[in-house]
Amino acid sequence: MATSFKSYSKPSIGVTPVTLLTATQKTIIIGLTVSNIYGSVMPVTIKLNKPGGISTHIAKAKRVESGTYLDLMLGNKLVVEVGDTLTAFAGDTAAFDITISTLEGVS
Repeated sequence: MATSFKSYSKPSIGVTPVTLLTATQKTIIIGLTVSNIYGSVMPVTIKLNKPGGISTHIAKAKRVESGTYLDLMLGNKLVVEVGDTLTAFAGDTAAFDITISTLEGVS
């Protein structure tokens, strides 16, 4: 299976949890950037969800200043397997834009 770099973006993340990524093959997350587009400091939560109901926090209520961004994968990588999902939500409506960079099809 060939590997490929991909990018996924979700604009205007708010209080309702949104699926950022559903892994259909083994994938390495190499970038995860959250940008605060809201008018004040705002918390963002990002979770890795495994099949069977197991969830772990990548960021829990991480406060990000207005007009700034946070690179959650700076210097790190995260392996996700088939069926894993990443979800995110914020402290208010339309508060964050989120971009994920991946390498898919790894073995």
